[in-house]
Formats: sequence, structure tokens, C-alpha cells
Amino acid sequence: MVEKMKAKYDKYRENVKNMNILIFVASVLGPHIKFKFVQWDSHKFYEKYIGEILCNKVNEALHDMFNVYLLSTSNGQLTETATRLSSDVGIDDFDSPELSFAIEFERDMNLNSNPGKNEVDLYLMERLEKKSDTFDILMWWKLKYSKYPILSQIARDLLAMPVSTIALEFSFST
Repeated sequence: MVEKMKAKYDKYRENVKNMNILIFVASVLGPHIKFKFVQWDSHKFYEKYIGEILCNKVNEALHDMFNVYLLSTSNGQLTETATRLSSDVGIDDFDSPELSFAIEFERDMNLNSNPGKNEVDLYLMERLEKKSDTFDILMWWKLKYSKYPILSQIARDLLAMPVSTIALEFSFST
């Protein structure tokens, strides 16, 4: 059984085209890891050229996801979600229009202070968070919603998915 699992792992690990890039995108959304793991992994397991292709694919996938989410939230869903998430965090002293106005203003100020940079670029430029045993990545993204509204939605959707189905497959095979 171990040999079969190793063969399955090697099958997907050998060829970058067969890999699920979302696993690497999810690791980039870890504020204590960001792009460092992708760079380390690609240089450790692949030739330099292949490693660069993997890094570029992950970067492109993250930016593509950001653009898709940005387009989907441009029709007003962002304000609705911002109001709901902010009230969850404890900012319930504001009415919805004022809160959405404040969040939109803060987001625009963050983007205008770094022209040509989107949320992804700004997030990747920030320093790494210190890792601790009590770190809750979903709570971190929830608290950073006003600064990174689109990335927060991506993190919420992507990090809530199970990474692997191996445990499920294992239970059925036994």
C-alpha cells in the first residue's frame, strides 16, 4: 500500500503540469510563509528552469484568482460581504452604508499609496508574520479584510477546502 501511495505521489510530483497549483497558492496565503515555501520547494525538488516555471505558475494562478474575484465583487457583493465580516469582527457601531464607505476608502487609499500595485503585490511585499502555536490563519484573514478584501475572500474560500482526500481514500480502501 505504501508503494502504491509513493507511486501516486511521484506521478504527480515528477511533472509540474500534473500538480495541483492551488495547494501552492494556499501556502502563499499563509502570512508566515507567503512565497518562501514555493521558492524553497521548487528549488529543492526541481531543476532551476522547472522550479522557475512552477513559481511563475503559482504567481500567475494567484493573480488570475484575484482578477476573477475582483470582477465578481465589482457588482456590489463586496460591500455586502464587507458589512457582514466587519460586524463579525466587532465593528457593529456603524450603519452599513457608512461602514462600506469607510472600507472602500481605506482600500482605495492603500492602493493609491502604492500606484500600480494590487492587493496581491501589497500582501507579498509585507514582512512575514511570526509563527506561533495559537496562530489562526482564517481569523488573521478575517481581521485583515479591510486591507485586503479580495484576498481575504480568496483565503476564506481556498483555505476552508480540505487539502487532501487521502484519509478518505484510505478509509474506503481498508
